[in-house]
Amino acid sequence: MTDYTPLPEKYRQSPASIISLDFVDAATGTGFVTYYAGEGLTNSLSNNVFFSNTVITAGGLVDQTSYTKELEMDFDVEFTIPQTIEGTAIVEVPVGLWTVSATSDSQWMYITARIKNSAVEIANANSPVWATGAWGAGYKYQMRTVHITVPKTRFKKGDTLRLTVEYWAKGNAATTKTTFIGHDPEGRATSDSEALTFGTEPSILKFQFPMRVEQ
Repeated sequence: MTDYTPLPEKYRQSPASIISLDFVDAATGTGFVTYYAGEGLTNSLSNNVFFSNTVITAGGLVDQTSYTKELEMDFDVEFTIPQTIEGTAIVEVPVGLWTVSATSDSQWMYITARIKNSAVEIANANSPVWATGAWGAGYKYQMRTVHITVPKTRFKKGDTLRLTVEYWAKGNAATTKTTFIGHDPEGRATSDSEALTFGTEPSILKFQFPMRVEQ
């Protein structure tokens, strides 16, 4: 009869949970999950691509010479398993301006992205400023990318990960340029119920989030 030594208990246990990572940053060893922001029953984050009830949310008019918050949106997802997060999150926000008036003034805008555990803020950062230059009537589009350094933070089962997106803008003259943000995971330009459009530009609001699963 051959003698054998049983495996220690910890090697005979299955992991408590498994999460699929979209990619791993080889330089840092950080795993990333991609969330798409959109509107279902509420504004939500999902790993799955879906048709948002609305493609675009409009904000205020750029009519101030100092930076003013024109639009704020929250997108949530509830964790069903514990998570530990740490690393650099990447938020890609499609933004636009529209005016019917043929004016020749300039605008400046940026996006602030905030990561929260429910209402408690963990980290935030700003995108680079977009300076439109002088332009007339019609649309202007940009994709603003925000890199957020996220400290090591534990989320318990049932905690809510919240992404808050803020649109800040100013102009050098009082004009009637409308601000707006896109948030359709399918990337549509608009819907039948909306007047604004992204034309041929992308409308996908993407959130690449660094995490690892608790064992």
